[in-house]
Amino acid sequence: FGATVIPNRGAWLEYETDAKDIVYVRIDRTRKLPATVLLRALGFGSDQEIIDILGDNEYLRNTLEKDNTDSTEKALLEIYERLRPGEPPTVESAKSLLYSRFFDAKRYDLANVGRYKMNKKLHIKNRLFNQTIAETLVDPETGEILAEKGTVLDRRNLDRLIPYLEKGIGFRTLSQVGGVLEED
Repeated sequence: FGATVIPNRGAWLEYETDAKDIVYVRIDRTRKLPATVLLRALGFGSDQEIIDILGDNEYLRNTLEKDNTDSTEKALLEIYERLRPGEPPTVESAKSLLYSRFFDAKRYDLANVGRYKMNKKLHIKNRLFNQTIAETLVDPETGEILAEKGTVLDRRNLDRLIPYLEKGIGFRTLSQVGGVLEED
C-alpha cells in the first residue's frame, strides 16, 4: 500500500508499507523512515500519545517497534539528518527546518482541493467531535477569538470552526499575561 501527498507548493510526503506491515514515510524523496518518527517530531513524543491519536492496530505496533526514537527531540534530529546529511544537527535547526517545510504558508500549500480531500479522507470532523481545545484559537487575519481554551467541540462549535480549517487559516495562539492577551 502506498499514498503520496502532493501539495500545490512544498515538500512531498510519500507513505508506503512493506511486507512486515511497517508504515514508512519519505519526505521529498529522501530515504524512508518509520512514519511514527514524523509524528514524534510533530510533538507526539510517547508511544501512548501516538496510539491514543491513531488507535491501536497491527500496522502502528509494527511501526513503533521499528522506530528507534523515543522523544520529540530525537525524532527531530533523525529527520534533520535525513534531509540535511553532513550538516551538524541541533534541535533548534531541526525545528526550524520542519516548520519551514510544512508550516510556513509561503513554502507549503495543499490548496483548497487538497485540504478538502485530506479532511474528508481523515474524517477530521468526526475525530474532533467532543474533543477539548488545548489552546485559544484566533483568526490570524482579523484577530477574532474563535474558541476559548477548554471549549468542548460539539456539533455547533465544529460547524462554526470547520470552514476556517478548510480555508487553511493557520491559527495563532494567545496567552494571557497580566490580564492582557499577548501573541505567542
